[in-house]
Amino acid sequence: MDANREKQEQERNLAVQQVKEKSQELVNNSKKRNLEQIKLEKEKAEIEKKQNEIDELEKRLHSKQIILQEKEADLNRHRIFSTFLTSVVEDKSGDKEGFSSISDLQNRFKSLKNENKQLMQRVSYTLVTDSFIESQD
Repeated sequence: MDANREKQEQERNLAVQQVKEKSQELVNNSKKRNLEQIKLEKEKAEIEKKQNEIDELEKRLHSKQIILQEKEADLNRHRIFSTFLTSVVEDKSGDKEGFSSISDLQNRFKSLKNENKQLMQRVSYTLVTDSFIESQD
């Protein structure tokens, strides 16, 4: 009977030990699950943050692409003028001097424009003084 009782005691101790081990394993698994849940939430927040950054960068890219298209359109419109100015500079048929560069041609245009402005001011001054003199007579 003692042997039987001792055997039952060993089986009971073994069962208690196994329950303790399973209980500890469940506690450990629960801790792991909680840590993984926290990690998952952090990763989800990071993913959302990165997605927002991606969205913002895509918006910026889109606006930059629109600006690029506008600049390319401007460039194409101005290319016609650049081609014309280059042909004028390269054309030596009219006068012997010609222009050595587009900037020379542009400077010539500016000086002629300023001279025209001054002449127009002198003409208007002359017209005003002539009409004043006529009104005095």
